Amino acid sequence: MLLVDGIGIAPRGARDPLREGSPFFAPLHPHEPSPLPGGGWAVPTRADLDVQGLPQSATGHTALLTGVNAAKVLGRHFPGFPPPTLRSILATTNLLRTLNQWGLRARYINAYRPLHPTVRRRRLMSATTLAARSSGQRLRGLEDIREGRALHHDFTNTLLILQGEDLPLWRPEEAGRRLACIAAPLDFTLFEYFLTDLVGHKADPLRARQEVHKLGRFLYGLLEETDLRETTVILCSDHGNLEDPSVRTHTQNPVPTMVWGPQADAIARMVDSIERIPQAVLKALSRQDRLQ
Repeated sequence: MLLVDGIGIAPRGARDPLREGSPFFAPLHPHEPSPLPGGGWAVPTRADLDVQGLPQSATGHTALLTGVNAAKVLGRHFPGFPPPTLRSILATTNLLRTLNQWGLRARYINAYRPLHPTVRRRRLMSATTLAARSSGQRLRGLEDIREGRALHHDFTNTLLILQGEDLPLWRPEEAGRRLACIAAPLDFTLFEYFLTDLVGHKADPLRARQEVHKLGRFLYGLLEETDLRETTVILCSDHGNLEDPSVRTHTQNPVPTMVWGPQADAIARMVDSIERIPQAVLKALSRQDRLQ
């Protein structure tokens, strides 16, 4: 499961960086399913959670990871890091925790540098980090990148190298193949990518297209190295942003749910709203039980 932050599907006819940036995103349609390169299927998915206002990351990520309509629980969309109410939900109900309790190997494979003291003191953690910690996992670090167990959110390592870390510079395709190798022995793998959202807030169409092009190359490497006869790849998002460079905010556009692998069409069509993603994952794993 690739959680790609801040990508929505613009109306047909609009020139947007997402569809222009990579052939993988070119077929996306805001109102109906569409076939994808590599034998996949995409569906437009509502991110508004039936709550007024612009969708936000804390409530969106919580919904994606737990199946709980986090915006309705709070009565509003909430940005950034989950507040205490959502932290409590994530601590007891999330894909990683549930699948590990079932005896499956479910892992969050993003790697982090050591946290800044201010971040540690304020206990600021993303929904994905909270979900991983609640499942008993240790957060992966730079040594895990070197030893082939993790990827940084900037999968090429460019940002880490600029910060002085001694790491190899990977082409996006190579990083995608590395993700496939990390995922191969696992039952469920979660990777989060949020540079798309950061670039979307810049409202720069050229930079946005470049970011989508890099993401498309990464996806190509992942799918090339993955046995899609046995493995399902799900790409999802929490809210729109990058697809509309006329604004610096999030958007009300639907987000893409993109699926490759066995039953790709059927799995994709399950996801009419983002809180349905966990059930799609369970279907891909042939586990129809609800999250407990």
